Amino acid sequence: MNVCVQFSDDTFINPITSKYIENPIFSESDYEIMGKDSIIIEGVQDIRLLEFNDTLYYTGVVLYEKNNKRLGNIHYGIYDISNAKLDGCLIKSPKNRECEKNWVLFHNNKELLCIYEWYPLTIGKIQNNVFDNLQIHEMSSFFKRISGSSNGVIIGDEIWFVCHFISYGKPRHYYHIIVKLDLNSLKFISNSIPFTFEGNPIEYCCGLKLHNDLLYMTYSVKDNNSNIAIIKKDAITFMNKDLMY
Repeated sequence: MNVCVQFSDDTFINPITSKYIENPIFSESDYEIMGKDSIIIEGVQDIRLLEFNDTLYYTGVVLYEKNNKRLGNIHYGIYDISNAKLDGCLIKSPKNRECEKNWVLFHNNKELLCIYEWYPLTIGKIQNNVFDNLQIHEMSSFFKRISGSSNGVIIGDEIWFVCHFISYGKPRHYYHIIVKLDLNSLKFISNSIPFTFEGNPIEYCCGLKLHNDLLYMTYSVKDNNSNIAIIKKDAITFMNKDLMY
């Protein structure tokens, strides 16, 4: 279901459930990226939304099977919320990877940008259905394990993101951190101490919103429910530089 959240005061949220999101019609250029014999598994998954200049943008993942392998690419475009339609296309992998996931959008009050990966921190734009690198910043080796979770949110002169890393046991466990970038330079500032929402396996966060000094984080558990965690912004503990990885 397509669920929007309307903020009415500091502590209350009103979920507004609208129509099912329609899967996009995949174009010839999409099949050029996937391969004409590919079989799409479940449309667009893991959709993240970002509003910029009165337009609602999204990224998602399209999983498909090709030559008995499960592959994936990013689907990017504009979300028509009135008609619950995704108007976009597949984006070719900048590094020819077989599975692309967890790209996150953000803006710096000037332009719409995208983080492709966190090690190194690779920032660019999606233009003409291609990811174009603009900046690459070195990061600590800890970020080899980090993937994007939420899009970026401007907080003061910083941009905050929820990210995650995975412990590959049986079952998998996801651990989350909040990462801060400088709004102007887009360089890394700090990350929070790792946390979980419920301590359950396979927690997955796709959304972050600041409202009246409260952080709202949307997450699922075991891919079968939807939840919202609410925490005071000042309750987040960030690492000191001399203790960081």
